[in-house]
Amino acid sequence: MKISTLLAAVALSAGLVAGGSAVANAETIYVGTYGTEAACRADGSNAPAHPDWTWWQCQQTPTGEWDLYYSSN
Repeated sequence: MKISTLLAAVALSAGLVAGGSAVANAETIYVGTYGTEAACRADGSNAPAHPDWTWWQCQQTPTGEWDLYYSSN
């Protein structure tokens, strides 16, 4: 194996480990379940101010309802 190929493989591995640890540190908070996507989005867009919550997401459940989550990443 050439040295440049070995260095590239080591750099790629280090990047994957660093990226994986950033994802692992994210905190996701379940907020509640809503009957419609519109109601979920309305509460998500009016999220209370909190310095750690950087985004919100509505996810449809198998029963057709919508779960709202806040996340720090």
